Amino acid sequence: MPSPFDRTVSFVSVAALAVLMLFTCFQHFGSSVNLADASLAVFFLVGLFLSWRWFPAFALLAAGIDYAAIGWAGVSDYCVTPAYAFLLPTYAAMTFAGAWARRYRALSLADLMPLAAVAALGGVAAFAISNGSFYFFSGYFAGLSFADYLARTVHYAAPYLAWVLFYIAAGLAVVTVVRRIRAAAVVRA
Repeated sequence: MPSPFDRTVSFVSVAALAVLMLFTCFQHFGSSVNLADASLAVFFLVGLFLSWRWFPAFALLAAGIDYAAIGWAGVSDYCVTPAYAFLLPTYAAMTFAGAWARRYRALSLADLMPLAAVAALGGVAAFAISNGSFYFFSGYFAGLSFADYLARTVHYAAPYLAWVLFYIAAGLAVVTVVRRIRAAAVVRA
């Protein structure tokens, strides 16, 4: 049975990830006013530290945030096309990558490179799924070859991946600090 501390950490983890998603949903790459979108990193961290049972809740949260952002915050609905449904496999790819990386969640120095590699591969898969589906199913690119579409979008891959990895690294740093605080409290007790 989980300890009260473990239940509290789980609740705080879920709440923190939900708040991070909420406050970063307005810009893919950020701006002087808005933080870059952390959704993909959130799904990776859900897979890494929580479990698949949280996937539907966070997927619904992401859709609800998008709905609210478009309906009430004036965010463009340009991306809401039949391709929008492919955000589910995009998010699933990140959650899967996080779940697969659980073997590295001790966060030892030796774990960091494989963890970063898995996170990067998940980010690349997410980019491929979301952008490929947007090309094929959005209805915006009927006269554009896939090669031309790739040429126009490939320059977005680096900032897309950089923000994903930044947020994952920040999340891992927070987890490391919490673990050290907890270990110090146990030693004192």
